Amino acid sequence: MEGRRPGSGVLVVLVALLLGMTVGLSELSAATIQYNLTAEWGKTGSGEGEFLRVAGIDVDAGGNVYTSDGVLGRIQRFSSEGTYLSGWGGLGSANGRFTGLQDVAVDFAGNVYALDLAGNRVQRFSGDGDYVGGWDVIGPTLVLSRSLPFGGIATDGSGDVYVASSAYSGVVVFDGGGNQKRIMNVDTGASLNVPTGIDVNGDGVTYVFDTFNRRIQLYAADGQALAPISDAATPDTVFRSLARGDVDVDAAGRVYVADFANARIHRFAADGTFEHSFVVRDSTGRIVLPGGIAVDSSGNVYVAAYYLNKVLKFSPAA
Repeated sequence: MEGRRPGSGVLVVLVALLLGMTVGLSELSAATIQYNLTAEWGKTGSGEGEFLRVAGIDVDAGGNVYTSDGVLGRIQRFSSEGTYLSGWGGLGSANGRFTGLQDVAVDFAGNVYALDLAGNRVQRFSGDGDYVGGWDVIGPTLVLSRSLPFGGIATDGSGDVYVASSAYSGVVVFDGGGNQKRIMNVDTGASLNVPTGIDVNGDGVTYVFDTFNRRIQLYAADGQALAPISDAATPDTVFRSLARGDVDVDAAGRVYVADFANARIHRFAADGTFEHSFVVRDSTGRIVLPGGIAVDSSGNVYVAAYYLNKVLKFSPAA
């Protein structure tokens, strides 16, 4: 999502805007907050277990957590409790390196797919970080970079790879080898305005955080658009993502939304009905702007704290 770094003046304005939006966030009653912070790891830096802008996050079948760092161009793998296991990448254009690492996704077989927005490509790795292959994703229009200034990546149960792309105003679907299969956009019923987070459920339904349309757009397994999930029922009645937001779907079909500038995690039932929401805070009580979200098979929610350079784990309350 950071195809170009803003100038210092723009950055100051943006940070001020974000802080203004999060000041005075209403808390939900204790009865409706159903997740507890159970683990937290990371800090600002370039060493093992440290981050300089953690955004993309996913969990494999064994509960290991993978993160992507756009500034360092690095993927790191942790245990479910935050123990550092391995890492790879770095800045550069060679295989296994990145010029604008945006997002990461792990498929059912443990393959790791990384979306490089400035390099306009997807790279595939083993779970241990060995480079397997990759392919270019060159868009039909110029949007800040050649094709992928904003976007996200996900996989489905058959191993297909889904790339949310601003250049296509939609989602491009590839097989695991990089062969394009279809595009989901206005031609299939819904165009996207800066898509960011993306996930696919067990029935092949695709969920996309449609950032500036402020909705979660759904596409059926055949690519046809479905009714979106609205923000109207959430506590702030609007998704304030500001070019960053994420979505994940658990095994039961529940939809989790990382609402960036509102500093909230929302949960919706499989039919799109709003269930509950909580303000994201770290162990010191600081408000966290969630850059990415992932949910494991036990219902634990992992949040990439974009500006605080941490990973937070929230577990369902007993």
